[in-house]
Amino acid sequence: MTPDIEEIKIDGITAEINENAIIINSDIPLKTLSSAVLNGGLIESRSILNYQVPLDYSHDDPKKDLKRVSEAFDLKPPVIGLMTGVNIKNVSIKNEMRNNISTCAIITAGLSNPAAAGDYIPIQDFGTINIIVLIDADLTNSALVDAIKTITEAKTLVLHDLDIRSPYSKHFATGTTSDAVVVACTGQGGTYEYAGTATKVGYLSARVVIKALKIALEKQEGIV
Repeated sequence: MTPDIEEIKIDGITAEINENAIIINSDIPLKTLSSAVLNGGLIESRSILNYQVPLDYSHDDPKKDLKRVSEAFDLKPPVIGLMTGVNIKNVSIKNEMRNNISTCAIITAGLSNPAAAGDYIPIQDFGTINIIVLIDADLTNSALVDAIKTITEAKTLVLHDLDIRSPYSKHFATGTTSDAVVVACTGQGGTYEYAGTATKVGYLSARVVIKALKIALEKQEGIV
């Protein structure tokens, strides 16, 4: 692997990168909260799929398409499924570890359709920032929600630092129109009820997202 694509440093979890997909497999069920296209929400899963589609992909039935792809890869259901128009080879995988907590971010990121929250957007193009964060700890359901909030704040901070603007309002972009986020915890180790910016889990999650997202955007968009 290249320096910006690290191995996942959480026991029992691996990442496979092929021509058009990133597949994350876990030996144990992961408690997962996400906005994924396939099996979003709060579920347990051993597989997370980030699948590359053409930029002119038809949005007719993405869930069906992702289910077909997951079956072709012989992934055990339920599979968390994401789609991206970004070159899957431009993924960034980074780890952060401290105080017996390990986190890993797997990010693909494109900026073909940046926007600011609150913009009126007449059409939705297909380009996205897909963020997957793995946490080797036991997070309560509310802590998973907290983690998504912290991760989203970290994403927005990176876009602000890079001066990414919405073409609709000229405000700083807060994301793209089709972003997705996945937070998955192993259920092992200590139990955490919070994952905001002042917590250990939140701190590590934000740091790993900032690090990985900057690299993913540099690889895909050439922005530094």
